Formats: sequence, structure tokens, C-alpha cells
Amino acid sequence: MAAFAVPRFTESIQQLVEDELTQHSPPFTKFYTGILWPTAGDAVFVPVPVRLGLDTASSPYDLDPLWWLGLGGGPEASSFDLETTALTVTHWPFDDPTPLKRSYTVFVTHQGIDDAVSAYHAQPPNALINSMAHVHGRSWRGNILVTRSALHSGTKGKYECGVTDMSERDMYVARGILKSLIEEELLGRHPAPFFSV
Repeated sequence: MAAFAVPRFTESIQQLVEDELTQHSPPFTKFYTGILWPTAGDAVFVPVPVRLGLDTASSPYDLDPLWWLGLGGGPEASSFDLETTALTVTHWPFDDPTPLKRSYTVFVTHQGIDDAVSAYHAQPPNALINSMAHVHGRSWRGNILVTRSALHSGTKGKYECGVTDMSERDMYVARGILKSLIEEELLGRHPAPFFSV
């Protein structure tokens, strides 16, 4: 088995991250519950902190998802671009003209499908996502984190939609969204650069 710069996110690694978050100095002001699809194990609810320096979050983009994505220590970690590795979904199914009451923001590491120098090579495969997507010959790598907005029914942009905690009910919607997004990306049918908005 090949060695990766980022470890598989086993339960012990997840507990280590959670311990670091709760013991962080200076302490984080607020956490929201997101759902993590880790590279090891099942999907799990995790605390996602508001970025240091902020008291509140106006949107999921004010959260710090990097704790759960696992970037490793290579050069790719210093150039992580949240704008091209996050997508806010306001309609589900995607062709439904009625917006969701709450939008979902999906955070991932760049897959580097066309880029040999990306974080892709540092990330272990995500067996959970790959078993869900059913795309033969392609493999998703790294963790995926999904967060939920406040109630807005499509009336607010991705930077002003607020944030609320994910619940068990959201697991099913988020899983359906992820399955479609991952299959489209791995099959090369995503019309824009990866997860750009």
C-alpha cells in the first residue's frame, strides 16, 4: 500500500482533531455541526469552528473546514483555495426550479484530475465515497465536509446565508447531493473548473 502525506481519517485521527479543536489556544468562539465523509469509517457529525478572528459566521465560508479536510504538510497545503474546492448547493435535485429552504456547502480537497502537482497525490482514497459513486476507473481522494446554511429559501447569496447545525435528517439530502456531484466530477461532466462557483 502506498504511503500518503495525509493519514486516513480513522476514528483515532478524528478524535485527535476534535481534541485539538477543544483545547486550541486562543479558543474558537463558536462551532457548528457538519457531516464528515472521512477516508476511513462511516459519515460522522463533527464540530466545525468559526475561523479565528471572527465571532460569528455569516455563511459556511466563514468556517474553518481545513481541520477536517486534512491537507498534509506539502506545498499544496499553503496554496489551498477555498473558492475552487467548495460549492454551495441551493437546488436539489439540481434541475428543480424551487430552491431548498437551506443550502448545503460541500468542502473538499482539490482532486487534481488534470494537475500532477496537487493535493490529490497526498490524499488517501475515500472508500466510502467511492462505493457510493460507482464510477469505475476513477477514484475520489480525501475527506468531504458538508455544512448547512440558515433558513433562506434561495434568497441569499453564499456569503450571507448564515450557518446552522446539521441534523440526522440532513444526512440523506447531503448524501444524495454528494453522490451526484462526485459522479459528475469523476465522469468529467462537471461544466466548470472543479467546484468553482
